[in-house]
Amino acid sequence: MSFQQRFEAASPWEQELVLILQDRGWLAAAFGQAQIPEEMRRHLATWEDEYGRPTLLRWAPDIIAVHPSTGRICLIDAKTDDKPTENYAVEVHAVDAGAAIVQHLFTPVYYVWRSGTLTPEVVLNRWHRRLDGRKSRGSKTSFYLVDKSFAVKGSTVFGNTNP
Repeated sequence: MSFQQRFEAASPWEQELVLILQDRGWLAAAFGQAQIPEEMRRHLATWEDEYGRPTLLRWAPDIIAVHPSTGRICLIDAKTDDKPTENYAVEVHAVDAGAAIVQHLFTPVYYVWRSGTLTPEVVLNRWHRRLDGRKSRGSKTSFYLVDKSFAVKGSTVFGNTNP
């Protein structure tokens, strides 16, 4: 499935999530790969450094959010579930990008589905399986399967309503 096809499927949830955050008192806006012009974005899928590693810019989170009254800031990777399963799937490169942002940019990152929220630290814990994604429907990259019991509700992280 191409980036454009995945983006079209995910875009409504990203837009809804921005509105949910705004209803809870956050300033929220689009961020990440979707903001990069198409003629540049297609190169993100093929570029590698001298060690064969892709640019992690391709997996930058989708939303930037700031809570004005608390000063909290975070980046959010909006995720969609199209099938009910007991696991979330998170691409290894998305987790690598999130962990790098947390470690080097000192900014929290959350992976947010309608049914739960994870952090890179939770995804990287030793209990989750890493699977080869070459035959998957997504971006054809490896991914982690994370049992949904490890997730917390979005309201725990982002609050329920305006303060």
